Amino acid sequence: MRVYGHRSKFQALAKKYLSRRNDDANSTSDDSFTSSEDEAESSSTTFDRTHETSPLVPKQIDQQHGNNATSLDPFDILDEIPIKSDVSKSRTRQRKVTRILKPVIYGNSELDITNQEPAGEANEYQHEFQTTIDSISSMISSLKDSNEVISSYSLIETAPKNSSGSGEQIRYGRTRTLRQSETDAQDEEVAETNNVKVNTKKQKTITSSSNLRDDGDDNAVIHVNQLKALGEGLKYEDELDFLRIEAKDEGHFVATLINCCLQLMNNEELVLYVSKYKADELWDWFLQNSSLENTVMCFLQSWIAHRVPLSRNSPQWQTVSEFARVCVSLQSVPELTKGSKITKLNFRDLTRRIESSPKDIALALWEQNITPNSNDFITLIELLVEPSSQLLGVLEKYLNENITEEVMVLMHSQVMNLVTDFIENINLIKILIKLTNHIFFLNLLSMKERVLIIENCLSYMIQAYNAGTLSKQSFIDTLILQLGVVLNIVAHSKVELCPSIAKEVWVIIENWGDGDKFLLQLLALVFVLYVRHNYSDWTETKKESINKNLQDLSQNIQNTNKTIYNNVQVAFDILSNI
Repeated sequence: MRVYGHRSKFQALAKKYLSRRNDDANSTSDDSFTSSEDEAESSSTTFDRTHETSPLVPKQIDQQHGNNATSLDPFDILDEIPIKSDVSKSRTRQRKVTRILKPVIYGNSELDITNQEPAGEANEYQHEFQTTIDSISSMISSLKDSNEVISSYSLIETAPKNSSGSGEQIRYGRTRTLRQSETDAQDEEVAETNNVKVNTKKQKTITSSSNLRDDGDDNAVIHVNQLKALGEGLKYEDELDFLRIEAKDEGHFVATLINCCLQLMNNEELVLYVSKYKADELWDWFLQNSSLENTVMCFLQSWIAHRVPLSRNSPQWQTVSEFARVCVSLQSVPELTKGSKITKLNFRDLTRRIESSPKDIALALWEQNITPNSNDFITLIELLVEPSSQLLGVLEKYLNENITEEVMVLMHSQVMNLVTDFIENINLIKILIKLTNHIFFLNLLSMKERVLIIENCLSYMIQAYNAGTLSKQSFIDTLILQLGVVLNIVAHSKVELCPSIAKEVWVIIENWGDGDKFLLQLLALVFVLYVRHNYSDWTETKKESINKNLQDLSQNIQNTNKTIYNNVQVAFDILSNI
């Protein structure tokens, strides 16, 4: 068995003692050694098993120590520990080491005559043992305090590493960090000093948006958000499995589109991930097949494009615009007539959860992402048969880019049908302003249509005044736009005066109070151009009140709106001739 502690030390000394005794025995003559055959055999067996044949005693002990005790190293005792091996393990367990006891002397008699040694050698071994103990004690006493060692080690840990190659290493472990190349940092410093743009080649990461730079670190550590992105990619691997599916036929492709829509419908986090990392791949996949005759396919492709949009200048929008043109003409969600039962059930579940109609999705695409061409715009004008605020918003947004005489002719009849019911809609009012800015459109309007527009606009203001809502900003913005439409009409064409409306407008001007001053001044201008010489109730007091408002308006818009400024000058001429 192995022995550790103080017993192992004495055992080592005993082995050295046996080694010396063996040397002394070899130097004596054979005549002085007399014993019986049995005793010699027993003594030899005991001696050999203890020293030379014992597996616990290394063979190098005589070469290392010899007879010179003063050359011992304090840690030589550690060499005495046997080395375990699989081959000798069982053999070591079976052997027993015979302990050799030092001779004990009581008075002048010796109890062990055969193992007697001179007193000088005993003192020498005692001195050797004491020297070993003293060496170990001095080593232990020289050890520093634990707190001091820990603090010094922490200083070594936090010391900056200035290795030339450390900045380019990729380290692996519990955390992985990529360090910015020092050559790149030096290039950037040179570029700053010389005011020269240096295009440094950056290391490509798993995703282009996943680098987070720690500016506070001297080594410019780039934290690996790319690993997080990789983990997210593995997380959504099953959901995005359809991206690797190629369309075999329209039926199979429609079924895959339905599954894709359901995935994007049910998981907002997936939508964010795809929008950030997989948008281009998704678009390449769902645009691999198209059929304008298949309304279900066009509807699904338009919905995916609206759910995960690309940037507005992406060329793929031209293809989606064709899908939108198909969807905008659909009155309701198309019916899926082909496919398996599970595919039809999935499509029914999807359409029940999509709140927008195909027409609304197409309008949203044009409003937010697609600039309609001339054909698309004409299609939108034709949809005014069933108007909506969203449709009016799209038409107003792109009217200036597509306005032609043909467009104005198409919009004339459509818009006039909406004046009565949509006069408070701000998008319709803006459309009327843009149309009435053109003399061609004003000439298209009959006298009845002009009166209809003017009376509806002024009646809306009268209702707002009677309801006490003229001070609300939302009403003020709408009223200013309505007065702009009326101003475009009365400034360039003749209209029939409605005395009742003119009377009520004057009441509003006379009792304005602390309302919006610009709205009051604009209303005074419209009133003069509307009534002109046809108003029989002009008095000096009314003219002075109107004149003061017009002067204030002229000063305010002299440098901002030349059209209104010129109309004010016309109003001054009218007042001077009354």
